[in-house]
Amino acid sequence: EVEMLRIGGPRSEHIAHVRAWQRGHEQAMARHFARAVRPGMTVIDAGAYLGYFTLLAANRVGRWGRVHAFEPHPESFRALRENVRANGFEDRVTAVPVALDERSEIRRLRLEANPTQSTLAGGGNGNRSIEVECVALDQYLDTADAPDLVKVDVEGGEVAALAGMRHTLDRVGDEFVMVIEFNPGALRRAGTGPGELLARVRAAGLEVRVINERTGRIELPNPANLFERSWVNLWLSRSAAAP
Repeated sequence: EVEMLRIGGPRSEHIAHVRAWQRGHEQAMARHFARAVRPGMTVIDAGAYLGYFTLLAANRVGRWGRVHAFEPHPESFRALRENVRANGFEDRVTAVPVALDERSEIRRLRLEANPTQSTLAGGGNGNRSIEVECVALDQYLDTADAPDLVKVDVEGGEVAALAGMRHTLDRVGDEFVMVIEFNPGALRRAGTGPGELLARVRAAGLEVRVINERTGRIELPNPANLFERSWVNLWLSRSAAAP
């Protein structure tokens, strides 16, 4: 159990990640993410993995809300779907075995020993990669639909995922929030870069903050060292206000 939610997976790497959550890995992110979810919201979880953030959202959106969880890795997707079932959230979670990307197409997912590091970046071949379906959020969502909260953690594919939701971001409300991983190394390996990610979110009218796991607060970024971090989760919102 993590935060009174049942989470598991068939691999030792899955269990190691669950234990890390139990010990407080991304604790500040989870706390702020959960507090941002309200009943009736529509939440997108791109790179859902085992479903920790999917379950946090599902627990709070209630029976009238909706969570769309995207996870292309087959083993992780099966665990995600089982975790949704085990917590009784099948009425409000749509688990989708595809990757969010710039456009709808078939691409190769490079499989890593640690499933959390599997990525579309760099493609792959042979036994170390599989073909997976990709979709742009703009095409997945109905034109009348607009999410209230989006979480993106796709191992370097964040810029492509943002490119595929540009029309969706034009339609979100003033209370919209996005949490996105900022991993300069992974972004560069994907052929994009941290500067491009920041340019895209700012072009969408989103204010940039960082989730400081050490202090537990959402803070203004320090431009001098932001690009030197190994990774950090960004808190993006229409308003300059942060919790």
